[in-house]
Amino acid sequence: MKFAKPRYIPAILTVALLLGLTAETLLRPRPADAEPFHARVKAAALQMSAIDGWTSADLEVPAAAVALLKPNIMICRQYSKPGRQVQFLLVQCRDARDMGGHYPPVCYPAQGWIDLHPRDPKPMVWTIGSKTIVGMEYEFSYAAGGQSRSRIVDNLLILPAGRYAQSMDEIHEVAADYLRQFYGAAQIQLVFDGGVPEKERREIFEELIGKNMTLLTVLEHSDEPRNPN
Repeated sequence: MKFAKPRYIPAILTVALLLGLTAETLLRPRPADAEPFHARVKAAALQMSAIDGWTSADLEVPAAAVALLKPNIMICRQYSKPGRQVQFLLVQCRDARDMGGHYPPVCYPAQGWIDLHPRDPKPMVWTIGSKTIVGMEYEFSYAAGGQSRSRIVDNLLILPAGRYAQSMDEIHEVAADYLRQFYGAAQIQLVFDGGVPEKERREIFEELIGKNMTLLTVLEHSDEPRNPN
């Protein structure tokens, strides 16, 4: 039996390494692999159910926000009933890297709002049936013309592997992972006037999200490959 001469071994190893790298590159997820998931998300979002007893109206999304986020789906909607209003925002991006600039502690101060708790936003936990949802709550104020107003934003960051992030660090982690970045990320915001009591905010959140658990389930479940690390 003949063996490769020692001087040929480096060349053989180099060829084997190159073949391995080529195979690994060809097997990497591509944007097209995630398209069935993004189609399911869009279809579910367009079938959102309203809150009983509330009227709704879609609000115009600024062109600059669309250009920044490149969303697969983006819904900005105002729900109203006598004496109460709440804004609902959903944005889901095909690429997690596009979500990095969309985040209440970034967006609101950029529009002149003051973050009242910049160092200690409030972690939130909502229970809807048997499901537990975690997110964050932010409070902002705005003063102009001698008058001031405040807003409270309940915020969900949803990763398609079934995770709820509580900071943009987790979104950036996904954005840097070539196995996951093309499955994107989603964000849901419920925006309340600052005078709405917490108990009522929770009730509205749980009613609206509870009516649309199908959408949440779709957002949580992609065909995303798991990172072996």
